[in-house]
Amino acid sequence: MYQNTAIATDLSSKKPNTNSFLFILTRESFRFINLICYRRIKIHGQENLTKLPKDKGVIIIANHVHKMDPWLIATAYRIAPIHFLAKKELTEFFTQYHECLVELVENEGKKPLVIHMIKACGLALVTNLTVKYSLTLPVDRDNSRNHINKDSLEIAHDLLCQNRTIGIFPEGGIGRKSQISKSPLRLAKGSNSVILPMFISPRPSKWNKDDVWTITIGKPFNADGHNANTMMQEVYRLKP
Repeated sequence: MYQNTAIATDLSSKKPNTNSFLFILTRESFRFINLICYRRIKIHGQENLTKLPKDKGVIIIANHVHKMDPWLIATAYRIAPIHFLAKKELTEFFTQYHECLVELVENEGKKPLVIHMIKACGLALVTNLTVKYSLTLPVDRDNSRNHINKDSLEIAHDLLCQNRTIGIFPEGGIGRKSQISKSPLRLAKGSNSVILPMFISPRPSKWNKDDVWTITIGKPFNADGHNANTMMQEVYRLKP
């Protein structure tokens, strides 16, 4: 059974421990670095956050365009910590190292390889530690019957019943659109929670100090009457 360091959960007692200190610290650090030192973030639709019921859980759904999307969403949604369902590979250092190295070489290929390797090592280490000690719930995208998925979804359900916030990328990964997960709908119906759509504008092909991240927050809606496709339509209708 999966045990998260930050959510040491006893599923039999249904009392998850939600220590959100590291999550808030990372979120504010990300916000500071991006707003002050590197790139700007524009948030549209913040008035829709006031329409969220205070007596229900919230499931945030969004498209997925970059590794930093969870922290972009967290920056836009600062009213509460978010427990993200994320691929279990994020806890595997060498898998993250390889993914970061490939992305750096593709986007910044002119720099010496050793620079890419050092940078990829740092990014992978930060990702690994952040996921391991923050509020992430791991899922296995390749095997839906993995016990990890069952455990994480049970924890997510419990958290929603406590009026907390869950974050899910229904498309399952960066750039994926082939199969949309129904988990947000099932969780929303099972816990009587609302769904909050967000759209993240695709990033430029190369990082630039003048780039602007744009996040658009939609109106919350109930799961009733929706299927996976209509649910994601609520996300993409927010595209500027």
